[in-house]
Amino acid sequence: MATQNGWRWCSRCQCMTYSGFGKGICYDGEPHYLDDSGPYLIPIGDTPPGAQDGWRWCSRCQVLVYGGFGDGSCWDGELHYLGDSSPYSLALGETPQGMQDGWRWCSRCQVLVYGGFGSGICWDGRRHYLDDSGPYSVAFEDTTLRHPPAPPPAPPPLAIEVSERYDAISVTGERFTPGGTVRVSFVRGGDVKKVSVTASTDGRISHVERAFDPEYVGGAVITTDLATGRWTAGRTYRYFPQFRPVTIDKPGIEQ
Repeated sequence: MATQNGWRWCSRCQCMTYSGFGKGICYDGEPHYLDDSGPYLIPIGDTPPGAQDGWRWCSRCQVLVYGGFGDGSCWDGELHYLGDSSPYSLALGETPQGMQDGWRWCSRCQVLVYGGFGSGICWDGRRHYLDDSGPYSVAFEDTTLRHPPAPPPAPPPLAIEVSERYDAISVTGERFTPGGTVRVSFVRGGDVKKVSVTASTDGRISHVERAFDPEYVGGAVITTDLATGRWTAGRTYRYFPQFRPVTIDKPGIEQ
């Protein structure tokens, strides 16, 4: 069985990502975060016994996509591009010796997702939907390992609160790097607005974003501590940030 190395797990969106051409693009337009991952092997070419064929690599976002139900949704809501891909396959059903279980297929975006840490984040800022999936397994490059090396104890999780009021979204949070820069991303499908705020000396943030279009369903709010790469997410339900251009009156210029 031929396999390809260079595959990694993104701890932001939970997807299987090919790292041979860089880190690819995660759900909010930022690079996938692959530093938490061990090296994986994906079968390429002929389909081995007990495996499911139809898997392809998206050359836009670099993730592994099941092409059996169409091309799925890429990071910006456009279709994944699978035309550059060789044929891949995955073990489906009982977990073979030396492989890691817990992998699932998202029926919303069609990608392979690790379900061991929750459902992850899909292309539009919502959770991947894994309930339609069978159990998949993936091999590590070092096949003597059945599970990833245990990470060090995690620090207390970041905490944010998102509230909505007339024409504004308020984001507050704590446990960020004191004095560090925090990126706040507002994600609704292919629309992404990002702002940077500075945490206080006790690691708190506060930001108010002007908003409009209450007739729309809201979106995700993702806060990323740029000093550590740690992130957490909340969501809005009615509002989304203002994208309309602001006209500035200038003397002598006809508006």
